[in-house]
Amino acid sequence: MQNKPNKYRFSNTGEVQTYQEQDESLIVTVLLCKVGTFNDSSGIKVSLTKEQLQGLVNTYNMEVEAEYHKIQANKKEPIGRIFLEKLLRKKTHEFSIDEVTLAPVTTEHTLHNSFVVGRVIGRLEFKDISDSYGEIWGKLFISTREYVDKVKGGILNQISLAFYPQSNKLEEVSFTIYGAIDGAQIIRMSQNGIKPDKNILANTIGELSKKLSAINTEITNLDNQLYTVRNKRSLER
Repeated sequence: MQNKPNKYRFSNTGEVQTYQEQDESLIVTVLLCKVGTFNDSSGIKVSLTKEQLQGLVNTYNMEVEAEYHKIQANKKEPIGRIFLEKLLRKKTHEFSIDEVTLAPVTTEHTLHNSFVVGRVIGRLEFKDISDSYGEIWGKLFISTREYVDKVKGGILNQISLAFYPQSNKLEEVSFTIYGAIDGAQIIRMSQNGIKPDKNILANTIGELSKKLSAINTEITNLDNQLYTVRNKRSLER
């Protein structure tokens, strides 16, 4: 029997819905997670219930409120002040709770400065759809130029969460790099008002085609080696 992990890191729990340009940055509206079964990075399937998702939202929002009150009391600078400065265009302690940046936005669940491309901004929203189904929605503030372009181009579309199931504490939100070239994803983005950048898509598809060609060449070489080995064994019999 497998032990319950201390932290879940999922490969894909949601996706980008819309974005709003803010100077050279983006405020991205995302479906972060929904009730269902997902693959954890440890290789196990995890079923997330409505109650668990609601608990995750409640816990995170309490952290945001606590952070907001600390900032208002001038006890500390906001987390991710650089993101807020770009967002608000000026330094001020007078901002709303929906401008508090807290959980980091990363790529491939890598919590390192070079992989942090933004922050979750404001509180999360739990949408109560039915008795057994619900969804977590939120907004991401993305300021790293490379990733702004990838979101706008439709290259970054898939979202995944990392959180601690025992405490319902959200650690980070991550973009999954290679999930967005799927045609159905691009169609959904277009339906939500996002127009993928054709040049960025073309470049990305070109890069992936080169990688696929290299893989095919490697497979052919392996086939040739296997054919040679089989012929040699056949002659030895």
